[in-house]
Amino acid sequence: MHRRIHIERLRSKADIVNWLGWQAGYRSYLEIATPFTGFQFSLIAPDVFAEINRVVYFAPSDFDDGQPVTCLGSSTDSSACLRRFVDHQKTFDLIFVDPWHTYESSLRDIQLALTLLTPEGTLVVHDCHPTTPELATPEEKYPPGAWLGQTYLAFLDVVRARPELVHSVVDLDCGCGLLWRRQDTGKGLQDDEVELSRAALLAYDYHDWATYVAHGAAIMNLVPLAEFLRRHRRRPQSLASRLYQRVEPAVEASHISAGVSMAKRAWRKLQRATRRLQRPHESI
Repeated sequence: MHRRIHIERLRSKADIVNWLGWQAGYRSYLEIATPFTGFQFSLIAPDVFAEINRVVYFAPSDFDDGQPVTCLGSSTDSSACLRRFVDHQKTFDLIFVDPWHTYESSLRDIQLALTLLTPEGTLVVHDCHPTTPELATPEEKYPPGAWLGQTYLAFLDVVRARPELVHSVVDLDCGCGLLWRRQDTGKGLQDDEVELSRAALLAYDYHDWATYVAHGAAIMNLVPLAEFLRRHRRRPQSLASRLYQRVEPAVEASHISAGVSMAKRAWRKLQRATRRLQRPHESI
């Protein structure tokens, strides 16, 4: 078991995925992303998920980031890859969607992912909480640097159109949206909380930026990390986790963790570069 999951030191979308999988006992994982999104597939824990799959679309034919790809697609439409799973009636316990951030691509990915989700499964959608209008521009206004696009609108529109879904957004790593089916409200919310969050979703025109800013927390059912952990914890909290919560402020203030994380990232990049150099060249 990865230590950061066990002590509940969650900092990224991959941590959210791994922790949810561990808590729920999930065994199968599917990631839907592009070469411009995702970026943390190598961090998905194989000691949590026995089966790990990845669809990468909007990618060149020679795309290779050193990690396995189950299906590679060249267009901004992921349907061809995802339909293969649908046709084989394949389902997954946890699906992570980090789409090309146009509204159309995001909506398509979320809708298709829901058809591949097991009845008790969870869908995680990244980049669901833009905080500035510059981050939330459509593709034709793509700015240099960070871009969350209109994935958040697609996420909310799917929930609004499907009352059987329950939603919340973890206030971490640009917003990690969670979707699951209403019959399993015990997974994180009580029935009255579900109704309140859906009422806010239906009450406001969140496509208007000013309205979204004013009421976004209620519309998205935005929860801080500590509340997310409380709601979704199914296993008893470990002693290591309780101890870490006590020392976390001192650890974070010392910047030790940041230095260790930077060193680990540099080591992983070096390992990937070494593997590429050692790999025999193949004609494409």
